[in-house]
Amino acid sequence: MFCGAGLTGLIACLTSGGLRVLTVGPTASVAMTAWTYFGRRTRSRAAAQWG
Repeated sequence: MFCGAGLTGLIACLTSGGLRVLTVGPTASVAMTAWTYFGRRTRSRAAAQWG
């Protein structure tokens, strides 16, 4: 989660204007998707049973 936030923040600092919108949005979306995917994969079976 922190890596995705850091990467998104770095891209936001390095770009400006319309380019910022075009780069930060997809970067944040990919970071959130990866966080969710790996979070679900690493959950134990007991935790998965409880929702």
